[in-house]
Amino acid sequence: MGSLFLARHATTEASAAGRNLGRRDDPSLAAEGVALAERLGSAIALELDDLPRPGSGALRIVSSSALRC
Repeated sequence: MGSLFLARHATTEASAAGRNLGRRDDPSLAAEGVALAERLGSAIALELDDLPRPGSGALRIVSSSALRC
């Protein structure tokens, strides 16, 4: 059985102010968002270390190209 990790984008100045960004705006992460993304990256790295690697191609990473991701 596989594993699936889902994560939303981290905090931007707009999202911290309660504004809905929609699809057109693509602001960079705020300082808080960068810190959250770094913590998430560390947590996922620990989880990935514990996953079995049955063969090549067993790991796939998909990410948005948005700056806030």
